Amino acid sequence: EARRRQLINQLNGLGQVPFRPPSVGGWPSGAAWLTTSAAQTRIRIAAMLTRYADLKTIADEPAAGRADALAHVLGVPGWTGRTRAALSAAGGDPGRLVIVGLCAPEYVVNG
Repeated sequence: EARRRQLINQLNGLGQVPFRPPSVGGWPSGAAWLTTSAAQTRIRIAAMLTRYADLKTIADEPAAGRADALAHVLGVPGWTGRTRAALSAAGGDPGRLVIVGLCAPEYVVNG
């Protein structure tokens, strides 16, 4: 229960609570939610979700294939060279890799 409340509070901070858009049109587009503060909140949410997630699908891949496996799991068509370098810097650790992937531009603004 405490974890659920923590997650909902974090998502409220982003203004993007699942299944509760501000209107029938969904969440407004634009860069207002792409702020430094929002990025920090996304990192906290990603870290919290990763702590409790089953990362077996990513962990079972050889280190060299984990970024592509993560793209597949997240529904991202592919990573830019810059994001791939950041994912590589995660050192093969599945948890760190997922946190970086959840905060990567390809995932955050994937429309």
